[in-house]
Parts: sequence; structure tokens; C-alpha cells
Amino acid sequence: MNKEKIVESKIGLHIKQLRKAQRITQKDLAAENRPSLR
Repeated sequence: MNKEKIVESKIGLHIKQLRKAQRITQKDLAAENRPSLR
């Protein structure tokens, strides 16, 4: 496997993790803004 492919896959994983983290924080923010929905 060449280095470029490894770097690409690592960046892809990082982006996936960032998106997951963003989704979690957005859920938390929504819950904080509307506690009555809990």
C-alpha cells in the first residue's frame, strides 16, 4: 500500500470522527435549547 492511500484513509477516518462529534454536539445543543422535549 502506498503512503498516499494510507494518508487518504486516515483523513477519511478523521473526517468521519469529526462528523460524528459534530452530530453529538448538535444533539446536545438541541437538548439544551429545548429541555421540554426530553
